[in-house]
Amino acid sequence: MITEKEIMNLRIGVVANDAGGSNYIYSFIKNHSISPFLYCNGPAKDIFSKLENSVVCLSIDEVISNVDIIIFATGQTSGFEIENLKYSKNKVLTASVLDHWTNYTNRFKFNNESILPDTFIVFDKEAYDLSTSQFPEFKNIILLKNYYLENQLIESNTLEIKKDYILYIDEPIKFHPTSIKKYNYDEISGLELFLKSKNKTRFKNDKIVIRFHPSELNKSKYDVLINSYKGISIANNNSLVEDLIKSKIVVGYESMAMIVALELNKPVFSIIPPKGTKSSLPFDQIKSFFDEV
Repeated sequence: MITEKEIMNLRIGVVANDAGGSNYIYSFIKNHSISPFLYCNGPAKDIFSKLENSVVCLSIDEVISNVDIIIFATGQTSGFEIENLKYSKNKVLTASVLDHWTNYTNRFKFNNESILPDTFIVFDKEAYDLSTSQFPEFKNIILLKNYYLENQLIESNTLEIKKDYILYIDEPIKFHPTSIKKYNYDEISGLELFLKSKNKTRFKNDKIVIRFHPSELNKSKYDVLINSYKGISIANNNSLVEDLIKSKIVVGYESMAMIVALELNKPVFSIIPPKGTKSSLPFDQIKSFFDEV
């Protein structure tokens, strides 16, 4: 099984679209001062644009011809990563980052076929345990230090802690065609129920700031709710930590941003509706907001 030290000594390519996996990969690359070959799409383009000493490639073939290993993000908002993983198999060593703690097996489905890399990379024990249980025959799973979370904490030490608002963490749940069937809610119905319930809690007078998911293109999707309820605004283009550090509480569904908030000692609440599918986040510190009502 390949190790972190061995990866660092290889010529590395990165193929990514998903923001979550990209943040992990970016932090790993930056921490080790690696000069990767990049083939990115979507939110990943912006994330890796901050990386110095990288080579931007125009095709997956260009990446393959220049590297020993490709590290892939894994997301379900596009087929970019899984299509390129399938193409790269048996041409170069492949590794896929398993960020978060949900939909592991579905991330590797392509036209009803399971496409697995040579290696899985995870960044916390919960993800390691989950991946070993969901892929019991897969032995090449390496656990790396969570450089992304570490960097968030370092940034937070430079900022003033405040309690100005409730920070709502958006997720593109409605984008997935099976979301209502699978979850029994989406981000629109979830936020609406939260807003109705908020007025019955100790937080009824607190303003709300909406932070959009990096992959969200429809920035007007909450306009009806914003116009129907007072005290709701959209976050500026601040870093995640800047928005979190100014918040009184953080609410959301299953976002990694909620875990960063926990690390910053912010109270974090799930606003998954009571009849919705239970959260996959393995952290007992996250309480249901509806218990406050």
